[in-house]
Amino acid sequence: GLVFFDAATAWGIQGFFPDGTPANRKFDRDNILTSYGVGLRFNLGGLLVLRWDFPLKKEKADGINRGVDAPDIHFSIGLDF
Repeated sequence: GLVFFDAATAWGIQGFFPDGTPANRKFDRDNILTSYGVGLRFNLGGLLVLRWDFPLKKEKADGINRGVDAPDIHFSIGLDF
């Protein structure tokens, strides 16, 4: 099993950056998205690894903490990148 925490910033056409790119934007901590959770790994031999991750996203919009979303479930087969 594992426990994880992730923090990053993201953008898109309708995202945090009006021009679609962070190049002309000053770093702003209010735009950081975070998630945390638990996961399971089962090694089936060789490169075959079953992975289940259960992240909880901490939602923010305009710097206001919106609480915790319902957990997502991510299932994949293969190695971590």
